[in-house]
Amino acid sequence: MIDTIVLTVPRGDYVIFDHDCFTPSTQRIHEAGNMQTKHVSNPSQSDWKEGIYKPRLTVRRRFRTGIVTIPLKIEFSVPKLLHGNNVDELKESDFETVILKLQRVLVDMGVRTSQEVLRRASVSALHVSKNIPLSCGYTASYVIKELSKVNLTRKLDLSQTDFRNEGKSLQYYAVSHSFVLYDKISDLNQSKGRAIDKDQLPQQFSLFSELREEHTELLRMEVRLSNRTKLKSVLGSLGYPEEPVFASVFRRELWQRVLLKYWQDMIASRNLFLFEKLGTAQGTLRNILQAHPILKPKQAIYLTGLSLLVRETGARELRRLLEDFAGPRTWQRVSKDIRGLSEQARSAALHEYVRDIEECLSRFEAYRRGKTQSGSFLM
Repeated sequence: MIDTIVLTVPRGDYVIFDHDCFTPSTQRIHEAGNMQTKHVSNPSQSDWKEGIYKPRLTVRRRFRTGIVTIPLKIEFSVPKLLHGNNVDELKESDFETVILKLQRVLVDMGVRTSQEVLRRASVSALHVSKNIPLSCGYTASYVIKELSKVNLTRKLDLSQTDFRNEGKSLQYYAVSHSFVLYDKISDLNQSKGRAIDKDQLPQQFSLFSELREEHTELLRMEVRLSNRTKLKSVLGSLGYPEEPVFASVFRRELWQRVLLKYWQDMIASRNLFLFEKLGTAQGTLRNILQAHPILKPKQAIYLTGLSLLVRETGARELRRLLEDFAGPRTWQRVSKDIRGLSEQARSAALHEYVRDIEECLSRFEAYRRGKTQSGSFLM
């Protein structure tokens, strides 16, 4: 579902009627001259204590080639604006309610604009996410640990990995985008310095006890498209060629397709063999021989060892070991064999958490608290 978004409204489509809501004041922002200034309006400490969620506003005055531009940037979590938390997910039908709420909150912050301007506001960053309830006794931290073993493709340009909070969060990231997995319930109880969600209201902390009492395990999956160039590139690859505006990205199908793309590219297309329910090395060997009847026994034994090593250490650790001893070309050859292991695993029995993730992404229905698992999704 949609989470954080950054909107840009051009000069002339908004009016600041209370200049002192910004720091520094925007009182002189329209005066003649080539000055360049930045003015911000962030939620106050009193707003936070009272559980009032507001966007972060930034007005920048720029002077380039004789032209003055003064756009208004609006950054906010859409579900927090509407619900005060981002555990309860939004539906596509919530759009007009969001527009009305955003317009009213902006007035409270000294800014006046129309609903139509907000609907067609340019989008420069977008985070989409899904809360995935886990079944069969799996914990989010266990699933994250298993998913951390995947063999990444460099085509995604996700050059860094962050695995922290005692295994409760995993982030593959670059400057322009990131793919994040974390224990949503545990994160609700983290301090701001340790939490993945850095902007939690007091009422979100109270959700921790409520969800813990229900013995709920929620795996949070997020794709963060952090700049407009990357956003347009990803949407274009999915068949959305238009310039992204708020109305055009507030689509259930778009959120779903972005998350499915990253799940497929990052995990499912190359790493399914990691999630097979196999108890022994002999079982792994038998599966490989059955999947490749003409494979020579020696090669099958090699693939068995490779499979077990990746499951035990993860692809990143195995890659580091091989490149230290044999160089990057050896890893490139081994990596091709890892992809082959994943292809043969498609017909194998996978752990139930894979089913939970793929069914949740396939149904893509809004998660709501306080329901049984079979009824925890609303259209």
